[in-house]
Amino acid sequence: MGSFTLSLLAADRVLRFVGTQYTQSAVDDHGRALSSSRNEKTTLFRPHLHITYRADSFGKEIFRVEYSTDRFGRRVTPLSSGERSKSLLIFGCSMAFGQTVNDAQTIAFYLGALLKDHEPYNYGVNGGGIQNLYAITTAVPLTREVPQSEGLAIYLYYPFHMNRLPTYFSNLRNYYNSYEVSEGHFKRLPLALFSRIFEGLGNSPLFERTATLLFPPPPLEEKDYQWGARLFKASMDLYKQAFPKGDFVVVMVGKDERMSRQLDALEVPHVSVEQIDPSLTYYPYDGHYKPQGNAKMALQIVDALRRRSPHLARAGHFK
Repeated sequence: MGSFTLSLLAADRVLRFVGTQYTQSAVDDHGRALSSSRNEKTTLFRPHLHITYRADSFGKEIFRVEYSTDRFGRRVTPLSSGERSKSLLIFGCSMAFGQTVNDAQTIAFYLGALLKDHEPYNYGVNGGGIQNLYAITTAVPLTREVPQSEGLAIYLYYPFHMNRLPTYFSNLRNYYNSYEVSEGHFKRLPLALFSRIFEGLGNSPLFERTATLLFPPPPLEEKDYQWGARLFKASMDLYKQAFPKGDFVVVMVGKDERMSRQLDALEVPHVSVEQIDPSLTYYPYDGHYKPQGNAKMALQIVDALRRRSPHLARAGHFK
């Protein structure tokens, strides 16, 4: 038994060394370290945080970046601080958040640089998905946090977001983004037993791989896409209730015909953009974008919106 345990520990140590390891530390405005940095209801970060995030592989540092959050827990976008006439709300996962870049290198920042009448507000959630969009539009008083009455909301959709929508046993790292509908209410799921074990083992890569191997997610069905599209529709309606003069668009990165069909059926506006070349990401260590990748994605988004959504141009979004 002792030799078996030692073998497991050795295998886990090897996987930690050869894999990409991430470390994150958060302090508040007074420099006090925080063990929990997320809002329990929305899974956005807490207000007024300063976060250091780094990745290492084979003992080599891949990147080290700094995050800041504003008084509402949103990722800071250092531009004009609410002085622009229109708002630009960006929703999505770590790609929208800008997990591997500094505050002035996110997609939200570059979009704000291109759309100079729009004040960007970054509501991206690391590890998040469509469920987080719905949770935020449901739980967050957006009209109190966003002073502009006119604007544009974008959800940056990647096909893998559908794998995050159902609650899977092996979805260990993203447990805090797990939600369910119960008796007509959308609510957070508590930290599952195996996620607790995963945390207790220091995010063990061996445990994670074993759980994923033994309990793989079932293939996605059409009903899953219908559910995802309904969440988009409900979120869009909530946004439009808060901002009657606003526009809502799903920006699809790559092709997802099943989701496109469902969005068309519910009349949810969407456009498509191309995947970013791997040379502009931290691949193979990490698939997130480098600053140049975020800048290119912002250009693609503006171009797609301008060419494929004439009504947005008529609404004055591209002056």
